[in-house]
Amino acid sequence: MLCAAFANGIGKTEVLQSANVISRLLRSLPFLILVLIAALVSVRAVDHRFGIGLMCFIVGHLFRIYGREISTTQSMTMLIAGLYLAGAHNESISYSLIAAVLGKYTYELCNALSGPLIVYAVIDGRQLMMLSPIVY
Repeated sequence: MLCAAFANGIGKTEVLQSANVISRLLRSLPFLILVLIAALVSVRAVDHRFGIGLMCFIVGHLFRIYGREISTTQSMTMLIAGLYLAGAHNESISYSLIAAVLGKYTYELCNALSGPLIVYAVIDGRQLMMLSPIVY
């Protein structure tokens, strides 16, 4: 639904500047869905793994709409942090500080955080996007 709503350019910067009520409502739709899914996960109406996956998809969608080019330093920092978080395990000593905060959800939440960091670093990083095999 989100992809279809934004496919015709409603999410583009030029269109976002308009005062059109429909455009403003569509811009807020991903945020509203994100909050709704988070609420459903928090009250356990939706499985947390499925909910986290949906939230990651919506965050990726938000990157596509609102993402801005970032410096090489920022993108490398995000990439390294994302790769570090991608290796998280609940019992790993190198992740003990994170595990102390997140508990048994360390693996799932760190992997959920790593995806958006890596994707944003590669897609919107100045130097990293040049290394990407995707041609724009």
